[in-house]
Amino acid sequence: MNVQSVGTVISSLIAVLFFLITLAGWRSRRASREAKELRQVKEINIAVMDWAYQTRTLAAAQGWKLPPLPKEMTIEYIAGKAEGEDNAELIQLLEYLKGIAVKGDK
Repeated sequence: MNVQSVGTVISSLIAVLFFLITLAGWRSRRASREAKELRQVKEINIAVMDWAYQTRTLAAAQGWKLPPLPKEMTIEYIAGKAEGEDNAELIQLLEYLKGIAVKGDK
């Protein structure tokens, strides 16, 4: 092996290492963004679960008297959150809820 071929091998290894480090950083940022988006949807899920628990409790105790919907469960609230954030999870949830509302009106 001469010096030129050793230099080529070292340059190739450095290029591969740089690519792997870049790929790891990109995946880390992507995972961080997804975690942030899921945390934002979490508050809506908590409100829904709380309302569902209250509904079941009241239904059993008082003969199906339902508590009012929390603001986090309204389409207007979710639309406002989706406008202010670039959150794919919220946008997808909003589209799903609008689809349910349209089907429910028919």
